[in-house]
Amino acid sequence: MMPLDFAAITDLRVGGDPIPFDFATGRQAESQREMLGYELRAETDDAKYAQLLEFWTEDDPMTRVQEEQMARCLLLYMLGASLFPNRRNRVHLSLLPALRDVGEIARFD
Repeated sequence: MMPLDFAAITDLRVGGDPIPFDFATGRQAESQREMLGYELRAETDDAKYAQLLEFWTEDDPMTRVQEEQMARCLLLYMLGASLFPNRRNRVHLSLLPALRDVGEIARFD
């Protein structure tokens, strides 16, 4: 299957910007609080899938900032579980900077 075929079948665009990986930003507690709404209990460079979902299961977002934080948690979970899966059920936090601007996520390839 060629990229044009994939784009025609799925209606997803092919050829966007590359995903920016940043190994330092995802580890910083301040960045985690800003982008996810809480600090992950991560001793490593990755986070358990359950950590990303448990914080947002009880309350609905009250503000636009909380909506974006919830979207980042869900997208980080989905990236880890579908595109970058591993046996440990963890997602690497180097993907977090790619989710900084929720409105611009669609431009990535």
